[in-house]
Order: sequence, then C-alpha cells, then structure tokens
Amino acid sequence: MTNERSEEEAILWWEEMTENGHEGFVVKPETMIARNEKGRLVQPAIKVRGRKYLHIIYGMDYLQPENLVRLKQRNVKRKQRHALMEFALGVEGVKRFVSQEPLARIHECVLATLALEAEPVDPRL
Repeated sequence: MTNERSEEEAILWWEEMTENGHEGFVVKPETMIARNEKGRLVQPAIKVRGRKYLHIIYGMDYLQPENLVRLKQRNVKRKQRHALMEFALGVEGVKRFVSQEPLARIHECVLATLALEAEPVDPRL
C-alpha cells in the first residue's frame, strides 16, 4: 500500500468480502520475486483470513483479549521459512525446466518441495 486511502479501501473491501462469506484473500508483492532491503526473498504470498474463518479455526472466543494475546505470541517463523523454501524451490525448478535441463534435475526441486510438505507445521498458521 502506498497511501492511507488505498489501505482504507483495501480494508473496507476485505470486510465486505469476509462478511459475505468469503474466507479471506491472498496478498502478494507487486513483483513475482520480491526482495527486502537486505536482499532476502520476501514471502511470495500471505493469507488474510476473515473473522468467520478464524472463529472456525480458533474457536468462538478467539477475540477475547486473553486469547488474542496468546494468538499474537505464536511463532510463525517456521511456517514463513517453509513458504520461502517452497517458493525458492519452485523458482529453481522452473529455471531448470526453461533451460531444458534433464528431467531428473527438475524432479530434485519437486521432491524437495514434497519433503518440505511432509514436515509437520501447525496448519492453523
């Protein structure tokens, strides 16, 4: 978001969408491969869930102050690291495919992604 007006419009749109039964939406950077000021990859997408969906996942009382404190303290680093690794493997797999590398080299990326998905991560994050 580049200004407050854009931010307000996005929030209003999100509120309307989620009140109408949508789960939420996915936010992505403007460019497919974005980097932060340190040159590190930026997470390729993040889910912004609506209240109805969050009630299903965290319970009807998740908005109670004591529950919000607990929820805000969750460590999402592992989930974020997984998303970044999967994204990097996907980009690498596409590069190998476009370069017409042997299929086994492309499959290395695919299998590594599948291995990451087999590692348990809290699905509520």
